[in-house]
Amino acid sequence: MATIKYKLEDMPPMTPEDIKTLQNLPNDEVDCSDMPELDELDFKYSIPGKVFMALSTKEKRELGRKLHAAEQAERAALKAQREARQTAELIIAEARQLAHQA
Repeated sequence: MATIKYKLEDMPPMTPEDIKTLQNLPNDEVDCSDMPELDELDFKYSIPGKVFMALSTKEKRELGRKLHAAEQAERAALKAQREARQTAELIIAEARQLAHQA
């Protein structure tokens, strides 16, 4: 089978007939042999409902670093909230104890 390559900017616009033909094409007739194989990182950072865009390994690593940093920041914020709530609960408990003693 011959490989045909196109540049997106050189492609003519799709006609309604083209779209209907593609919609009616059975899955087993679609040639996916030239598509890159997906790895674990492709799925790890995927977002349901979003169009997949292939990322280079460098981009995946950078995205992984950014997501890790965001997760750490979120954990730190949650820890600070938890500590503030515990401090407030201690102050309230002490105030109730002092009011009960008086």
